[in-house]
Amino acid sequence: MKDLKERHPYDAAIFVGLPGSYKGTVNKAICGSSRDRNRPIHIEMSRIIKLKRAEDKKFDELADSLMARGILVPDSHIMGILNDYLSDLSHDRVWSFDGVPRNQNQAGRLDHFLRKRKYHRQVVFYLQTTEAQARENILQRAVKEAREDDQNPEVVQTRLDTFKSEIVSIIEFYRERKIEVVEISCANGSSAVIEKVKEKLGLR
Repeated sequence: MKDLKERHPYDAAIFVGLPGSYKGTVNKAICGSSRDRNRPIHIEMSRIIKLKRAEDKKFDELADSLMARGILVPDSHIMGILNDYLSDLSHDRVWSFDGVPRNQNQAGRLDHFLRKRKYHRQVVFYLQTTEAQARENILQRAVKEAREDDQNPEVVQTRLDTFKSEIVSIIEFYRERKIEVVEISCANGSSAVIEKVKEKLGLR
């Protein structure tokens, strides 16, 4: 019997875009619960980090001090946590990544993790938005989800600047590896993005 992921055109979807570019919104729309096995599994890096912080006091203190300033947690921590998390997941379903990679090094390590687990049909969705739109979306999310890191304008700007400096190298990495990159504009809102992603992934 074939893996469930073999029924889909891709076995891994990777979302890249500025903070506030609907990555989380799109993933919540396309992914299923643990029981909905025909839908991708939402691999949400912010949630994985929260789980790790709850069980590891030293990591919690490190993450708190960095994230309060808009600084990313070091790659060694992030990718180690992600690798452990992936080891416990079902390997017969499509995986959808939200919040990783944030730089070229993470992209390379994620690609290694996936290929080691026989995930070879990756697609990258590059969600394109203006900085102004991203900032507005982040502020709305701060109110809706009560996220403290979204409420400080200086922290938000630091995160935006950090990602802008990394995005070109991330996209270049995937194109050099001959991994398909699909560019989608966020100008028409999240619903339009969701429909384009569903169509590409063969989801109804």
